Amino acid sequence: MHMVKIGILDEEQEYVQMLSAYLGRYGKGNWLTAAFTDRQVLSSYLDKGQLDIVAGTNQEELRQLQGTYKPLSFLWLSGRQETEKHELGFYEIYRYQSAKAIGKMLEEMIAGMAKTNGFRKPVIAIYSPVGRCGKTTLALEIVQQEKYGRWIYIGMEDYSSFSGEGLSGGTESRDFFYHVKERQEDKLLSIIESSNGVIDSGRSLFDTRQMEYADMEWLMEVLPKCEHTGAVFDIGTGVLADFRILSLFDHVLVPYLKGEISMIKKKNFEEMLAMYCDDVIARQIDFINMSNRNEVEGIMKHFLEEK
Repeated sequence: MHMVKIGILDEEQEYVQMLSAYLGRYGKGNWLTAAFTDRQVLSSYLDKGQLDIVAGTNQEELRQLQGTYKPLSFLWLSGRQETEKHELGFYEIYRYQSAKAIGKMLEEMIAGMAKTNGFRKPVIAIYSPVGRCGKTTLALEIVQQEKYGRWIYIGMEDYSSFSGEGLSGGTESRDFFYHVKERQEDKLLSIIESSNGVIDSGRSLFDTRQMEYADMEWLMEVLPKCEHTGAVFDIGTGVLADFRILSLFDHVLVPYLKGEISMIKKKNFEEMLAMYCDDVIARQIDFINMSNRNEVEGIMKHFLEEK
């Protein structure tokens, strides 16, 4: 399912942080929350398309944001104990009650949004700084196990993991990211339709290394037009030039194996995330210990099984 991203805005830091933390736990697996005390910081996230819902305590502020970011949904955390039906243009709930009640309101909002607008189909990235950890095997397992639905594998590695045509469904898929750069939607849809659910990594590693944020953002708009449950991207370590691209995925699964060198790489990767990535990206990332099959199965079931 699509991971909804919710921003909560209030000038009182303690209140907004506590509410964000509770709602994050309440909706774990369905949504991510981020606390904001500064409207300008919130706007920077909205400009990058990193939020689906904004909740806030200032009605006028929400009106102004709504005028600028009309496709989003807004929730007014008001001080009125009895809310009336009126033309606000956004949802309203009494803020001084249990956070659980606010969580239920968010669930209703998300259900309504799904019916009227529909969310794009889920897109998952599998990315790891640890080599030979089973990254591609995990990605293919998602595609090949029908219990998770009909997923598409999209390779973004330096080099192909397949020999000949076989599983890759033909050599045309090797030009997939060239067609993305050229914005050739019909060609992409044709490649996906004629494939057996696997889009091989590019013929040239330069195609994938030249993928920019805007290219991936455009691709995310094209993928829902295919008949599939979701898409899983197998991303090579040296391919991703812009870590902001990770924010476009609903989940980022990072497989690793326990071993001295692997754990050092994992630790360094986490430190890099802390330095260069914001909290929203960091909370989308889940590490998977590939040597623990129960953990692998649990993660896959949590994120992938159709609801």
